Amino acid sequence: MIAIRRVFAAFALLVSGPALCLDAPTGAQRQTSPEFARRSYGQNYADIALALCVAQAYASEPRANHDANATAGGIDQRSNFPEAGHEAIASLITRYLARDYPSVQGPGTRLDLMKCLDLYHSEELAAQVRRFVPTPSRSYERDHPSAKP
Repeated sequence: MIAIRRVFAAFALLVSGPALCLDAPTGAQRQTSPEFARRSYGQNYADIALALCVAQAYASEPRANHDANATAGGIDQRSNFPEAGHEAIASLITRYLARDYPSVQGPGTRLDLMKCLDLYHSEELAAQVRRFVPTPSRSYERDHPSAKP
């Protein structure tokens, strides 16, 4: 067992060692704005769904709920899909969070994040993108080259 730990430790050092030598970003190198403007409207629709699912799943956790709702709202301000898309997302979230996933951690573990991830990767969400996002492959940055997110 000790030999396996040493091999794992050596591997971890090998993988992370070069990263430890890199300079941390400073000044102009530091990322100062969200990257959602570069992503496609279709991807942003899915990102909004994930953020809103997390917000609803963790409604009893004020900081997580607020951050997830603010994230969804920020992306939504630069989106181009109708109100019906928001309603469809809300319905899908309700259905996914109502699922009853068994957990090896016991019956008190709800696995809400797993449900949100399943929603994010679902065919139902992909179908919503096709239905509600008029230009899913375009992006805010492409449509508004001089705008800042």
